[in-house]
Amino acid sequence: MSRFRVEFYDCIYARADLAVRTYLGETKDTVAVYAGEKRRLVAAKPQVTFSTAAFLGMD
Repeated sequence: MSRFRVEFYDCIYARADLAVRTYLGETKDTVAVYAGEKRRLVAAKPQVTFSTAAFLGMD
């Protein structure tokens, strides 16, 4: 079962960016960051996507 988490982050232009984390289990996930826009709530395509797995083991 896939799950997701939605978080809003304020930016200096009073528009909220949207970060969505979709995950399946403990080790597979994708984080997508959508920029807040003036005319729409957020951009249709994410500004950046990445997996938190890239940060595992960084000591």
